Amino acid sequence: MKKKYVMKDWVFEGDVNKEGMPEGKGIMNYNDGKVLKATFKNGIPIKGNFHMIDSVYEGEFNPDAQPNGKGKLEFISGDYKDQKFEGIFKDGKYSKGKYSYTDGSYYNGEWFDGVPNGKGELHQRNQEDSFHNWSGNFKDGSLHGKGKLEYFGGYNHGDKVIGEFHNGKIHGKGEYIWSHGKKYVGQFTEGQITGKGVMTYLENHTELAGDRWEGIFKDGFP
Repeated sequence: MKKKYVMKDWVFEGDVNKEGMPEGKGIMNYNDGKVLKATFKNGIPIKGNFHMIDSVYEGEFNPDAQPNGKGKLEFISGDYKDQKFEGIFKDGKYSKGKYSYTDGSYYNGEWFDGVPNGKGELHQRNQEDSFHNWSGNFKDGSLHGKGKLEYFGGYNHGDKVIGEFHNGKIHGKGEYIWSHGKKYVGQFTEGQITGKGVMTYLENHTELAGDRWEGIFKDGFP
Protein backbone atom coordinates (compact mmCIF):
# COMPACT_ATOMS: atom_id res chain seq x y z
CA MET A 1 0.00 0.00 0.00
CA LYS A 2 1.35 3.43 -0.95
CA LYS A 3 0.68 6.71 0.82
CA LYS A 4 1.65 10.35 0.66
CA TYR A 5 2.04 12.38 3.85
CA VAL A 6 2.46 16.14 3.76
CA MET A 7 3.91 17.52 7.01
CA LYS A 8 5.23 20.90 8.11
CA ASP A 9 8.92 20.14 7.38
CA TRP A 10 8.77 17.23 4.93
CA VAL A 11 6.72 15.19 2.48
CA PHE A 12 6.78 11.39 2.46
CA GLU A 13 5.67 9.24 -0.44
CA GLY A 14 6.01 5.48 -0.57
CA ASP A 15 5.04 2.13 0.90
CA VAL A 16 3.36 1.92 4.32
CA ASN A 17 2.21 -0.90 6.59
CA LYS A 18 -1.32 -1.50 7.84
CA GLU A 19 -0.77 0.98 10.68
CA GLY A 20 0.13 3.63 8.12
CA MET A 21 3.82 3.72 9.02
CA PRO A 22 6.46 3.84 6.25
CA GLU A 23 7.40 0.25 5.49
CA GLY A 24 9.43 -0.65 2.40
CA LYS A 25 10.68 1.81 -0.17
CA GLY A 26 9.92 5.50 0.23
CA ILE A 27 11.09 9.05 -0.39
CA MET A 28 11.16 11.96 2.05
CA ASN A 29 11.55 15.45 0.58
CA TYR A 30 12.51 18.03 3.20
CA ASN A 31 11.64 21.72 2.90
CA ASP A 32 15.32 22.70 3.06
CA GLY A 33 16.12 20.69 -0.08
CA LYS A 34 17.35 17.43 1.43
CA VAL A 35 16.05 14.17 -0.06
CA LEU A 36 16.01 10.78 1.67
CA LYS A 37 15.44 7.70 -0.45
CA ALA A 38 15.41 4.67 1.79
CA THR A 39 14.01 1.34 2.83
CA PHE A 40 11.85 1.85 5.92
CA LYS A 41 10.74 -0.50 8.67
CA ASN A 42 7.92 0.56 10.98
CA GLY A 43 8.57 4.23 10.16
CA ILE A 44 12.34 4.10 10.59
CA PRO A 45 14.84 4.41 7.70
CA ILE A 46 17.11 1.35 7.59
CA LYS A 47 19.25 1.76 4.50
CA GLY A 48 19.36 4.06 1.52
CA ASN A 49 20.53 7.32 0.00
CA PHE A 50 20.44 10.74 1.71
CA HIS A 51 21.11 13.73 -0.54
CA MET A 52 21.97 16.62 1.80
CA ILE A 53 22.90 20.24 1.11
CA ASP A 54 26.62 19.71 0.45
CA SER A 55 27.00 15.92 0.52
CA VAL A 56 25.50 12.58 -0.43
CA TYR A 57 25.39 9.61 1.95
CA GLU A 58 24.65 6.03 0.98
CA GLY A 59 24.40 3.30 3.57
CA GLU A 60 22.75 2.37 6.85
CA PHE A 61 20.88 4.68 9.25
CA ASN A 62 19.90 4.98 12.90
CA PRO A 63 16.30 5.85 13.92
CA ASP A 64 17.10 9.58 13.56
CA ALA A 65 18.16 9.11 9.90
CA GLN A 66 21.80 9.66 10.80
CA PRO A 67 24.55 7.57 9.16
CA ASN A 68 25.01 4.52 11.38
CA GLY A 69 26.78 1.32 10.34
CA LYS A 70 28.38 0.75 6.94
CA GLY A 71 28.21 3.65 4.54
CA LYS A 72 29.86 6.15 2.21
CA LEU A 73 29.74 9.95 2.46
CA GLU A 74 30.88 12.14 -0.42
CA PHE A 75 30.99 15.94 -0.39
CA ILE A 76 29.62 17.49 -3.58
CA SER A 77 30.06 21.21 -2.82
CA GLY A 78 31.60 23.66 -0.36
CA ASP A 79 35.03 23.60 1.28
CA TYR A 80 35.19 19.77 1.32
CA LYS A 81 34.07 19.21 -2.29
CA ASP A 82 35.18 15.82 -3.72
CA GLN A 83 36.46 14.58 -0.34
CA LYS A 84 34.86 11.37 0.92
CA PHE A 85 34.66 8.92 3.81
CA GLU A 86 33.88 5.23 3.49
CA GLY A 87 33.58 2.86 6.41
CA ILE A 88 31.66 2.56 9.67
CA PHE A 89 29.57 5.40 11.12
CA LYS A 90 28.16 5.79 14.62
CA ASP A 91 25.29 8.21 15.17
CA GLY A 92 26.33 10.43 12.29
CA LYS A 93 30.08 10.47 13.02
CA TYR A 94 33.01 8.56 11.57
CA SER A 95 33.90 5.50 13.64
CA LYS A 96 36.30 3.42 11.53
CA GLY A 97 37.26 3.80 7.90
CA LYS A 98 39.03 5.78 5.19
CA TYR A 99 38.79 9.52 4.59
CA SER A 100 40.20 10.59 1.22
CA TYR A 101 41.34 14.11 0.24
CA THR A 102 41.44 15.56 -3.26
CA ASP A 103 45.27 15.75 -3.36
CA GLY A 104 45.66 11.99 -2.83
CA SER A 105 46.17 12.17 0.94
CA TYR A 106 44.09 9.90 3.15
CA TYR A 107 43.59 8.62 6.69
CA ASN A 108 42.47 5.05 7.25
CA GLY A 109 41.72 3.82 10.75
CA GLU A 110 39.79 4.53 13.94
CA TRP A 111 37.96 7.78 14.70
CA PHE A 112 36.36 9.50 17.66
CA ASP A 113 34.36 12.73 17.66
CA GLY A 114 35.15 13.39 14.01
CA VAL A 115 38.97 13.15 14.16
CA PRO A 116 41.51 10.29 14.00
CA ASN A 117 41.75 8.57 17.38
CA GLY A 118 43.12 5.06 17.87
CA LYS A 119 45.04 2.86 15.46
CA GLY A 120 45.40 4.14 11.93
CA GLU A 121 47.50 5.26 8.99
CA LEU A 122 47.86 8.79 7.62
CA HIS A 123 49.18 9.19 4.10
CA GLN A 124 49.85 12.90 3.61
CA ARG A 125 51.07 14.48 0.38
CA ASN A 126 53.46 17.39 0.87
CA GLN A 127 54.32 18.25 -2.73
CA GLU A 128 53.49 16.77 -6.10
CA ASP A 129 56.30 14.22 -5.87
CA SER A 130 56.59 13.55 -2.13
CA PHE A 131 54.51 12.43 0.84
CA HIS A 132 54.75 11.24 4.44
CA ASN A 133 53.19 8.10 5.84
CA TRP A 134 52.34 7.95 9.55
CA SER A 135 51.15 4.67 11.09
CA GLY A 136 50.41 3.76 14.69
CA ASN A 137 48.31 5.27 17.46
CA PHE A 138 46.56 8.60 16.91
CA LYS A 139 45.11 11.10 19.37
CA ASP A 140 42.99 14.06 18.23
CA GLY A 141 44.32 13.82 14.69
CA SER A 142 48.06 13.43 15.41
CA LEU A 143 50.33 10.43 15.88
CA HIS A 144 50.54 9.91 19.64
CA GLY A 145 52.12 6.85 21.27
CA LYS A 146 53.95 4.09 19.42
CA GLY A 147 54.24 4.69 15.71
CA LYS A 148 56.24 5.01 12.52
CA LEU A 149 56.88 7.87 10.10
CA GLU A 150 58.16 7.12 6.59
CA TYR A 151 59.24 9.57 3.89
CA PHE A 152 58.62 8.99 0.18
CA GLY A 153 60.00 11.29 -2.49
CA GLY A 154 61.84 14.55 -1.95
CA TYR A 155 64.97 15.16 0.13
CA ASN A 156 64.12 12.59 2.83
CA HIS A 157 63.04 9.79 0.50
CA GLY A 158 63.44 6.40 2.16
CA ASP A 159 64.04 7.72 5.70
CA LYS A 160 62.14 6.13 8.61
CA VAL A 161 61.37 7.27 12.15
CA ILE A 162 60.18 4.66 14.65
CA GLY A 163 59.33 5.08 18.33
CA GLU A 164 57.20 7.08 20.76
CA PHE A 165 55.34 10.07 19.36
CA HIS A 166 53.70 13.03 21.08
CA ASN A 167 51.36 15.33 19.14
CA GLY A 168 52.76 14.18 15.81
CA LYS A 169 56.46 14.48 16.73
CA ILE A 170 58.78 11.73 17.93
CA HIS A 171 59.41 12.30 21.62
CA GLY A 172 61.13 9.90 24.01
CA LYS A 173 62.78 6.67 22.89
CA GLY A 174 63.07 5.99 19.18
CA GLU A 175 65.23 5.53 16.14
CA TYR A 176 65.84 7.40 12.91
CA ILE A 177 67.09 5.43 9.91
CA TRP A 178 68.44 7.42 6.96
CA SER A 179 68.29 5.89 3.51
CA HIS A 180 71.89 6.92 2.80
CA GLY A 181 73.32 4.70 5.54
CA LYS A 182 73.05 6.41 8.93
CA LYS A 183 71.10 5.30 12.00
CA TYR A 184 70.38 6.93 15.36
CA VAL A 185 68.93 5.09 18.36
CA GLY A 186 68.16 6.94 21.55
CA GLN A 187 66.28 9.91 22.98
CA PHE A 188 64.26 12.49 21.03
CA THR A 189 62.73 15.77 22.22
CA GLU A 190 59.83 17.22 20.24
CA GLY A 191 61.05 15.75 16.96
CA GLN A 192 64.73 16.56 17.49
CA ILE A 193 67.62 14.19 18.23
CA THR A 194 68.24 15.45 21.75
CA GLY A 195 69.33 13.30 24.68
CA LYS A 196 71.35 10.15 25.16
CA GLY A 197 71.84 7.99 22.10
CA VAL A 198 74.02 6.20 19.57
CA MET A 199 74.69 7.30 15.97
CA THR A 200 75.96 4.54 13.66
CA TYR A 201 77.16 4.87 10.08
CA LEU A 202 76.23 1.72 8.19
CA GLU A 203 78.14 -0.07 5.44
CA ASN A 204 76.32 1.74 2.64
CA HIS A 205 77.35 5.19 3.91
CA THR A 206 79.72 6.73 1.36
CA GLU A 207 82.12 8.52 3.73
CA LEU A 208 81.89 7.35 7.35
CA ALA A 209 80.97 3.65 7.07
CA GLY A 210 81.71 1.86 10.33
CA ASP A 211 81.90 5.00 12.51
CA ARG A 212 79.92 5.07 15.74
CA TRP A 213 79.17 8.03 18.04
CA GLU A 214 77.72 7.47 21.50
CA GLY A 215 76.83 10.11 24.06
CA ILE A 216 74.58 13.12 24.62
CA PHE A 217 73.11 14.74 21.51
CA LYS A 218 71.46 18.12 21.02
CA ASP A 219 69.50 19.08 17.90
CA GLY A 220 71.08 16.19 16.00
CA PHE A 221 74.71 16.79 17.00
CA PRO A 222 76.84 15.03 19.66
